Amino acid sequence: MFKVNASTYAKIPKTRIYARAAYRLYMLTGILHLVSSYFGYEDGLVKPLEIAFTWSYALGLPLLAAEVCCANGVFSGIATLHILIPTATLIIYHYDVSQLDVYLLGVSHGYSMLAMVACGILTNRITPYGVTLVYYFTLYRVDPKAAIDPTFLEMNWIVEQRGSEVSLLKSNHLNRLVAKLYSDFYTSDIIIASPLALRMLIGSEGERNRQFDFLASIEVLVMDLTHVMVMQNWEHVLHVINHLHLQPKDSHGTDLSRVRMWALNGCSRYYMQSMVFSSCPMPEITALFNSKFANFAGKVTVVNPVMSGSMSQVALQVPQVFHHVKSATVSQAVDDRFETFISDILPQYKDTSMKHTLIYVPSYFDFVRLRNYLKKQEYKFVHICEYTEEKKIIRARNKIFHGETQILLYTERFHFYRRLKLRGIQNIIFYQPPAFPNFYSELCNFLQDVNKIKNVESEGEAVMTVNVLYTKFDVTQVAAIVGTDRATRMLASDKPTHMFMTDT
Repeated sequence: MFKVNASTYAKIPKTRIYARAAYRLYMLTGILHLVSSYFGYEDGLVKPLEIAFTWSYALGLPLLAAEVCCANGVFSGIATLHILIPTATLIIYHYDVSQLDVYLLGVSHGYSMLAMVACGILTNRITPYGVTLVYYFTLYRVDPKAAIDPTFLEMNWIVEQRGSEVSLLKSNHLNRLVAKLYSDFYTSDIIIASPLALRMLIGSEGERNRQFDFLASIEVLVMDLTHVMVMQNWEHVLHVINHLHLQPKDSHGTDLSRVRMWALNGCSRYYMQSMVFSSCPMPEITALFNSKFANFAGKVTVVNPVMSGSMSQVALQVPQVFHHVKSATVSQAVDDRFETFISDILPQYKDTSMKHTLIYVPSYFDFVRLRNYLKKQEYKFVHICEYTEEKKIIRARNKIFHGETQILLYTERFHFYRRLKLRGIQNIIFYQPPAFPNFYSELCNFLQDVNKIKNVESEGEAVMTVNVLYTKFDVTQVAAIVGTDRATRMLASDKPTHMFMTDT
């Protein structure tokens, strides 16, 4: 075999440097592949084979295109451009594997394809050149679309923007050498998807064309940036998790003799490895982890202790009062917090002198409840949530800044996505501790602009206040704000209120 290849290589004229270079790459890749297959992919051969395959794939088509242009005298003056871009890209890749610029490779391959097709048309040799292109993409198992659309080489995205949510769906099939994108779900090794994309694919009960059988064989589940999913629609996540490891409705060409016995017995959920990552602990994530994941080997939760908390990042001296709301259950805590708020906290801000008050509400359901109550009691207020129109947002910010209204009702999801700087805020009420501890210091630092309020000189010195309502079920949020040790003492104390003053 090697004798034939060597003799064939010797027949190539020395003036055809591009053809000889391409043939050398193919010979090297073939030899390494043969030897590595014979020895069962020894550790010492994996890296050379990967390098040879990468260089062969990246430079093979550009070298062939350059040779075709030179041999036929068509575009011969720019033949060198075919190999300059992929060569530079591969040199960078050699020093830093993470910097393989697939965009430039895609552009280079697309340019080479067009050059070969143009040469074939001009020289009436479109058939052999077309066969060469087909053979190249068959050899490397690369879809021709990858050469035209560079993003195809990186990932297969199905992106659909829906308000504050993004739908993403990608499936990959892996073998020993290449990763095949756009593969079918039931032949894929890796599925990268957003909760919204899977929710649309799974559908609801009674809908037609539902697909969720592919979720029956999930063995490793990785949930990254889970805190962002909480800020989107957590119901989508729960819906997807509830459809894991259900009984498939069809075999989908599965070889049942290769299915593990514990999977046939319906015990797949006990063997699934689950990894959940979040920037901060949240009750929703903790409840999901404790109730839905049941690996037989157990569970491990890693949480970093909070020493000082985000309170230390408040850049001004302002009294911060934490009000403890006693509740027996989580469901009862919702009503208890509301009753405490309307009876003890809100009446203090009913006076017309208590303007520029921000009420921060993490839950949208609590936001709706408070909005309806304030309307019923005829409070002078404005509200901003994630569904508020842009012109209404501008109007509400202008009113609270100039003191034309007393209260601004503000949701956490809106602040998560927009991060607007609210000017003119003098008083802040946290209806519940923020899920993100940095939001606490961020909002408290808005009080620094209180001197910019219109007519502040005639009204006298501004009095700034910060009030926080919390229950024992908000311990993780409180600990992230005041620190783990302080939160422990606060929950163990019988005092209903605790006041802190930040040192500046």
